[in-house]
Amino acid sequence: PDGRFIAFMRQTDSDASGIYLISALGGSERKLVDITPGGPMGLSWSPDGKWLAFAKAISPVTKPDSSPEHFGIHLVNVETTEERVLPDPSPDCVHTRQPAFSPDGKYLAAACVLISGGVAKIYVQTPDGKHAREVAGATSSEGFTGIAWAADSQSLLYSSDLHLWRVPLAGGKPEKLLFAQDVASPADRQQTRLRPGEQ
Repeated sequence: PDGRFIAFMRQTDSDASGIYLISALGGSERKLVDITPGGPMGLSWSPDGKWLAFAKAISPVTKPDSSPEHFGIHLVNVETTEERVLPDPSPDCVHTRQPAFSPDGKYLAAACVLISGGVAKIYVQTPDGKHAREVAGATSSEGFTGIAWAADSQSLLYSSDLHLWRVPLAGGKPEKLLFAQDVASPADRQQTRLRPGEQ
């Protein structure tokens, strides 16, 4: 968050797979945690720069679904490499992924895929894994393709069913945000883009 370091994932067929940290100025990289093929899913810095949240596959299988592994939210301390496993926000979660720290550091949002029907919901919990509560549900079986916080930490934004949505941290009816549809232009034509209010 302070621009001093870059965290990244590396996936190989060897023991080199993991989450790494490197100075933004370059230099040698440092491995923080091992990962398994097919994961992790999503990386999020805590605002104080001390922790990284990510979704990691856990074995053996502990969930009654057909997936070979269960994804849960983990935290790793970038200084000590201490790794913590957060409890699923709901016992009905088959997978919990796409973690996102709130800008004020008080909450961690994540998408939970439920056991029944593959339906996804967004839960918010404290970074210690306690006090989890549902704030939004996907509008289709496609689930979510991204979770982000507003700068004031009072609402979340996410993509679902080909639309962008905003929901208050306190919960309530999600608001569909308006945006332009994709536009195609012939190769020999020019496009003119207008800002709101221009004609």
